[in-house]
Amino acid sequence: MTCGSHCLDAGRAINADSLFMLGQAARPDNGALGNTRWDGRQLLVHSHQGESRNYEALLRFTAQRDSTIVLLANNKQQKLEAIADAAEAILDGRDYQQPR
Repeated sequence: MTCGSHCLDAGRAINADSLFMLGQAARPDNGALGNTRWDGRQLLVHSHQGESRNYEALLRFTAQRDSTIVLLANNKQQKLEAIADAAEAILDGRDYQQPR
């Protein structure tokens, strides 16, 4: 397994206090680490979206199920968040809507 987001979210790349500080920096919806959601100082969700030219990518870590979803696309259509939401619903056994 490569380190990547898992090492960051598990406190291996930087300590928990630094992760919290960076997660709070800049705009709450897209700070230094992308998007983070917290319950107090406990990380709940960490996601990061990026795009370049006609490509886009999304990484989403959910602490409750200790899962990471990675999506890559070569036709930028701004649907990766909806696809990740559907994937999480499937993993949780919930109903979902197919992204269009």
